[in-house]
Amino acid sequence: MLNEEMKERACADCGELLECEEYYNCDGEPICEYCMDNYYICDDCGDTVFFDSVCSVDDGDRCVCYRCLRQSYNKCDDCGEYFSETVYDGYITLCYDCYENYYNRCVDCYCIVHEDRTYYRHGEAYCESCYRQYRYGYVNRYDYRPYEFTLYGDDGRTALFYGVELEIDGGDDFNICEDLDQIEEIYLKEDGSLSCGFEIVTHPATLDYHVNKLPWANICSIAEKGGYKSHDTTTCGLHIHASRTGFGRTTIEQDLTIAKLMLVFDRFWDDKIVPFSRRNYENLHRWAKKPNSNITDKDTVDDAVKKVQDCKCDRYQAINLTNRHTVEFRIFRGTLKYTTILASIQWVDTLIKFCRNMPLKDFARVTWEKIFADTKHVELRKYMEKRNLLKKDVI
Repeated sequence: MLNEEMKERACADCGELLECEEYYNCDGEPICEYCMDNYYICDDCGDTVFFDSVCSVDDGDRCVCYRCLRQSYNKCDDCGEYFSETVYDGYITLCYDCYENYYNRCVDCYCIVHEDRTYYRHGEAYCESCYRQYRYGYVNRYDYRPYEFTLYGDDGRTALFYGVELEIDGGDDFNICEDLDQIEEIYLKEDGSLSCGFEIVTHPATLDYHVNKLPWANICSIAEKGGYKSHDTTTCGLHIHASRTGFGRTTIEQDLTIAKLMLVFDRFWDDKIVPFSRRNYENLHRWAKKPNSNITDKDTVDDAVKKVQDCKCDRYQAINLTNRHTVEFRIFRGTLKYTTILASIQWVDTLIKFCRNMPLKDFARVTWEKIFADTKHVELRKYMEKRNLLKKDVI
């Protein structure tokens, strides 16, 4: 009888005699105080469970069994902890600390969006989808091309037409897209290299039209009012497309003019062209590499044209030849100074006309001053004087 009585008073886990029955295991059997360290009483339901079968919740304020955890708590998708009160939008669950410190709600669709992926417009938070809706109808897809380009200016077959792509970024007001859309000579396109900006693209226009009729000053002013930048970014460029028909009457003549342009770029790259572009070497190498065409004034026409053909495989060249109807000049850093845009177009125009008319064999004595000293373009003259690319008394 004594042994039976001692057995009844023994700890169900370790067998030690119990002084009192204050603790019980998960089967309701009495256990000693030391064995109780292996168990935990759920703060919600009061059941005794194994210690490794509880979970800390509400930032450590409570520990509950897995049954209560599943019934009453949600896991924060950001910090991974469990909470009794969370925020949920149908896609993501967050505790209030994570929500208040790292997330916003889109004012349009009310979805939760991380701060790193939040877009702001007039100080209000938007998800990317809703943010971009404000420019839908005005900003076209990146691969958009008008069904038919409109030519502005002289429509002679040998005229040089210039299409300009101006990248702007960093703004928060897509309302300006509607204002820009009212300007008939331009259209807007998305650009994947920009964080929250777009491209302003002109229809082809002659140099005279760009300078005297196309409202570049108004375009730049509208962009600035929307908070956009171009020069003061790490993303934006200014690209100028020139119509190949202005390079010569035949394909051979056009490629020969391009060969001379490449010779000029290679010869004056470091001391003239890089400073004119306003870009650093790293960005130029990434987006508009030096031609390195090895064209010389001693080349025959066939040799020079062959070297041009060898440069048509890469669009990220200073002179991009991958387009069928245009030659693209990609060296320029973006800008919202309309006079700089005009100076850049004038510079390209001057260079093309010089190379078209100067025989290749005479390029041995060609200097930078010989190409640009006689320019009558006011914007180009002032731009080059300011950057010491021409002496003032030379012009």
